[in-house]
This record gives sequence, C-alpha cells and structure tokens, in this order.
Amino acid sequence: MTGTNQEGYWFRWNDKFAKGSLQLREYIDGSLRGIIYIDDGTMLGKRLGEFKGFKQ
Repeated sequence: MTGTNQEGYWFRWNDKFAKGSLQLREYIDGSLRGIIYIDDGTMLGKRLGEFKGFKQ
C-alpha cells in the first residue's frame, strides 16, 4: 500500500507489461471496489478498468 485518503487505499503496481495504481474502497457489505489506472505520464494515469471483489 502506498497511502490512504478520503477516496480509499492506494496501491502501486509494476510488472513486465506496465505500471500503474489501484485505488480501493471498502464497503459495509464486505466488498472491495476500486479503479485501476495505468501510468501514461499524467498525474493520476489513464483509467484502465474497475475492480470488484469480496473479503474472505
């Protein structure tokens, strides 16, 4: 994890294909939802897609 703010938890990722950020928020139903950004030279990055999951 790289940080938290009012928008949730922020994670950085970097692999052989690309690098970017993942922003996650925890909801009262136990789900984790977020947005995946890929670095494109802008401050936040380009929105790549969404993440939806549940805690175990």
